[in-house]
Amino acid sequence: MNMCAIRLLPLLFLLSTCTATVQWQDYARGDLHWNDSLILENYTVTVKAFSSENSSSPKVLLNLANESHERSLILGENDSFCLDDDLVNVTVGRVVVSDPLGEVYLGPHAEVSLWLPAGPDLIHHIFSDKDVYNPGEEIVLRLDMENVGTEDAEDIDVEVSSQDPSLMSGFKNGVFKYSTSQIGAGETHIMGKTDDRKPKKITLRAPCLPYPKRYNIIARVNFSDTRGTVRNYSSDCTFDVAGQLHLHKYMNDLMEINKSYQIILSIRNLGEKTLMVNLTDEVCAEFFEVNRSRCFDCTGCNCSKLGSNLNWSSIAVTPGNTIFKNYTLVPKNATKARESLILPGATAEYSIGGKAYKVTSESNSVDVIDPQWGQVRKANNLSNSSSNSSSAQKKLSNEESQPENRSAFDAGHTKGLKNADSLPQNAHLHLWALSAILLIYWFLGRIS
Repeated sequence: MNMCAIRLLPLLFLLSTCTATVQWQDYARGDLHWNDSLILENYTVTVKAFSSENSSSPKVLLNLANESHERSLILGENDSFCLDDDLVNVTVGRVVVSDPLGEVYLGPHAEVSLWLPAGPDLIHHIFSDKDVYNPGEEIVLRLDMENVGTEDAEDIDVEVSSQDPSLMSGFKNGVFKYSTSQIGAGETHIMGKTDDRKPKKITLRAPCLPYPKRYNIIARVNFSDTRGTVRNYSSDCTFDVAGQLHLHKYMNDLMEINKSYQIILSIRNLGEKTLMVNLTDEVCAEFFEVNRSRCFDCTGCNCSKLGSNLNWSSIAVTPGNTIFKNYTLVPKNATKARESLILPGATAEYSIGGKAYKVTSESNSVDVIDPQWGQVRKANNLSNSSSNSSSAQKKLSNEESQPENRSAFDAGHTKGLKNADSLPQNAHLHLWALSAILLIYWFLGRIS
């Protein structure tokens, strides 16, 4: 067993004898010097002083504090302190106040541990069934809870509210309340669900708003552990409610230069009253022009001016209806294609109760291409290919019409190969002469 484990044995013994009913779980441990601290949740323990160097039983002075009270503790080696209500435990291991033999001495220090009892730990989530709602649409909220602690959670009370009380006006004082008696350690609880009952849900109605708005829902959970200590947590969720007037702009995301393309603007009224709308859309005249001859709906439109903006005045949009306005654009500037041109969104202005409002549609990204440029480039490529092909054919025909040139070329090309792999043309004559000389020398030798 190593030294660290041996030192921990007295601490574990003290923890087991401090109380027979508390199971300690969360802890912080450190080798503390002057003014060093340990922090665990809302508790802080700080070293304030040490006993003298010649003390036979070295001790350390600790300060234990949280937001409600503070106290001083004088503990020696292997001492432990528990609060009366067993909310916290402080344990001291080795205390060093003088230079120990054979060890590096960095000043007085003590091994201190801060423990908190095991308890319930409720993780809860409140969530909506959608991220965005239209006016008048049903909003459904659900709540799930899970006890990830080591003890049961008891007397659980949940309160759900909104920063905008009007959204929760269907509940008393604008607060939805829910309770359950117990959630065991390691158990998951879905609000209102039992073996024979479906989950409970919170149902709201999305208000009719002149403009989009984001709502925040807050769930506060209070519960107790087995010792009666009350704990509380909170969580929240957000969702958006759209305004009563919806404006959208639809168009192709790829256009060819000098071709006409239809632009569609849609205005939808989800409210309960007719709205008089003034609609404006920007043409982006630097790159586009309006094709008046193919304009689908010029009523109230100033497209004849071919300006940078198109305007439609006093459009009556009745409740639940959608109005469409169409026109056509022609990409110009044929000398250069462009990518990712951004066309600004259209704008609708209206008033409700004497107050003016404005809604803007989405912006659109358009790639403008010039197919003629692509054809010219292709033609050039084909011309170059044809030229290369003609040159090759011409060269081949010249070689065929002048075989002597080709033979000379072939002979020059293979000259090195012939020199390396074959004998000269008169090599056989030299061999015969050498053989005759050797034969004569042999014959003269026999005669002599």
